[in-house]
Amino acid sequence: MVKWSWKSDLRTDESWCWTPYSKAEATKIERAYQAGEKKLVLSKKYHIDFKNMIQHRADDYSRQRDIKREGPAAGSRKAPRDSDSDSSDAPPVKKTKAGKPLKGCVISMTGTLSETRAQIATFIEDNGGEFSKNVTNRCTHLVTTPSEAACPTDKVFDANKKGVPLVSEKWLRRSVALGVPQPIGPYKL
Repeated sequence: MVKWSWKSDLRTDESWCWTPYSKAEATKIERAYQAGEKKLVLSKKYHIDFKNMIQHRADDYSRQRDIKREGPAAGSRKAPRDSDSDSSDAPPVKKTKAGKPLKGCVISMTGTLSETRAQIATFIEDNGGEFSKNVTNRCTHLVTTPSEAACPTDKVFDANKKGVPLVSEKWLRRSVALGVPQPIGPYKL
């Protein structure tokens, strides 16, 4: 059984901070997700952005909460559909050169994130960034989880040694959603 949840406490990544959607909402979300929709109007007040896995206010795109899908793999999910109305609820965003918000960023990752390493690496590269398997002197960010940051792995140790900031996956998603790399402060681990 698939479970959809929204992050009710933005200050932490603990499991208790996720609130499940109602059965009716979860069914609506899953149907749209399986149909390959990029966005869903959940209600008059809230919209879902599947690409960035966020729920945002209809009247204010900057008021966002992460969402997550748990359960069996997506299976036969259709490819996201392009539509002329795709960005109707998104605010105009100042993009970096050629719409590549991660241009100039060299990003490595460690820990269990929302997608596979290959998917996140592709996401980084599709948005103008460079993915690095290892933390090198060229790295600008290490995307990780609070638990990895608290019990440092080799990558976290290397990043700390080289002065590479540790950021949550939310930094990566918000930077792309807003069209520019976000300040690391709110996302620093």
